[in-house]
Amino acid sequence: MRLDKYLVESAIGTRKVVRELIFDGKVSVNQSIVTEPYVEIAEALDVVSCCGEPVNYPGKRYYMFHKPMGCITARKDEVHRTVFDYWDEQTAKGLFPVGRLDKNTEGLLLFTNDGAFDHSLMNPSNHVEKTYFFWAIGTLDEEKVRQLETGVDIGEEELTKPARVKLEDTS
Repeated sequence: MRLDKYLVESAIGTRKVVRELIFDGKVSVNQSIVTEPYVEIAEALDVVSCCGEPVNYPGKRYYMFHKPMGCITARKDEVHRTVFDYWDEQTAKGLFPVGRLDKNTEGLLLFTNDGAFDHSLMNPSNHVEKTYFFWAIGTLDEEKVRQLETGVDIGEEELTKPARVKLEDTS
């Protein structure tokens, strides 16, 4: 694994911050100063230090979180509670949400420090199917179902992706 990636995944800082630390000679591998971010290291064997302190590599981490209604998918917000308010600072270090849910939506969110995992799920070219459940106020007639199944204009450049609709009788 590249040294800069190792340090980012260890929550030392962003890629930019980590590279500056390396260029400034503040990172060592096996007690030798390294000034090249692309140096390959063996995360299980090499001893990495930053600013004189050993770096603890956590490995890839994956969490499931049930986002409640009313909080937002963000790291910080001055007004609203965020998904990261539910995590202690140490656990949250280096994590990011895979996707997002709107403020008034509740449901499963995944958190990880694995960028490749995030990309595999969120890149539209991978066509990962997502399932949503909602209550419709009023009626959901055949025309409205057809609109959902062909794409809805929500004011963006393109229609939403077509949806598969499964109606359940709740009466």
